[in-house]
Amino acid sequence: MAETDETAVPAGTQLSDCCQVLDAKLNNFIANLRREGYASADLPELVFDQFGDTLVNKPHLASIEDELIQEFHNPKKGASGRKCELDVKNSKYNGAKGTVTLLSPVINCNGIVIGIDKVGHFFQLGYTIYSRLNGSTSGVVFEHVADGAVKVFNNWLHSRTGKRYKDPRGHFAKAILTAKYPNAFKFTQKGYNQNSEMNSFGAANTGVYSQADICANNAGAQFYKDLEKSVPGQRFSFSKFVTKDWSETYNPSLYTQELAATVWPNILVMRNWKMTLFDQGKVKSQLVENCQFSGTGTRFKVSVGPAAKAMASGSFDLSTRRDSKVARQTGLVNGITLKGNIQFQGEMRQFLLNSITENKIEGTWGHGANSANGGACTIET
Repeated sequence: MAETDETAVPAGTQLSDCCQVLDAKLNNFIANLRREGYASADLPELVFDQFGDTLVNKPHLASIEDELIQEFHNPKKGASGRKCELDVKNSKYNGAKGTVTLLSPVINCNGIVIGIDKVGHFFQLGYTIYSRLNGSTSGVVFEHVADGAVKVFNNWLHSRTGKRYKDPRGHFAKAILTAKYPNAFKFTQKGYNQNSEMNSFGAANTGVYSQADICANNAGAQFYKDLEKSVPGQRFSFSKFVTKDWSETYNPSLYTQELAATVWPNILVMRNWKMTLFDQGKVKSQLVENCQFSGTGTRFKVSVGPAAKAMASGSFDLSTRRDSKVARQTGLVNGITLKGNIQFQGEMRQFLLNSITENKIEGTWGHGANSANGGACTIET
């Protein structure tokens, strides 16, 4: 239950690919289980118990997350490391409040920088999905502890005694959610993912709905399905499962309006952007220059050109968008629109741009009062 920001890794940091380390941990454990006589059908639950279950003293972490955080070291000067602890002040969450500021360290896995929390999602929530699709209720206990049964019980208990019941391991929920009630609710993978990100694993807790988390969940569910059908001697590799969709930079999150008002200005101001302009109907660019934003709130100054001497300047107004399917379903913010003007060599040009990811914004520019009759514009890091 942590967020991350891969772009907050300090410049020049070298992260060694940890894919082989994770592969070895997983395959050695599976091999030991095989030697002890366990069948393929037994493996998913045992792997979950080893890597995905939560710790009594750290209920917010899957056991593999805590293991990697303790085992991996930050890069030393001039050398590479296995993980990078993040400073929230250098991240898009700078200035935010609450649990969102407790950032997960990042690792390099399969050549992709991701949060360690994604490995936890893979083993933990991936197992929940796998087990529920196979008719089990046990894998969904933690979500109901966080989002259902215990909340109801706590409200009743607090009204009677002024106290609240603490149940980090889900014992109370397990007493309610047993195999006697397999049809208590209809489980769908899509619905579960959305519910987890809207509640304890996301927006209700941190203000973030991570689509990258969901990709890790789904990859984990597929892994457990493959594991159940595996044969002795078969090896697994994270390289099969980890993709760019596990990165919150390439697969952008959605935010509550309050958090979006902090995150998106930080994204604009803290990153190094490059603007590319195209003339109408032409593929070759007419301009490629550095682009820098400054400001707060919803109004930003923009300068285009070398840092020492901007060749053009103007201002953009920022507004948040809720136009993706998930945003319309949840009411969360999925991106921004930038609208404004920049003066180039005496000519005022209008711009209308939309974020595509957190490192790419694109749209059109135009002459006079028109923001589309000039051509296309891309701003990316």
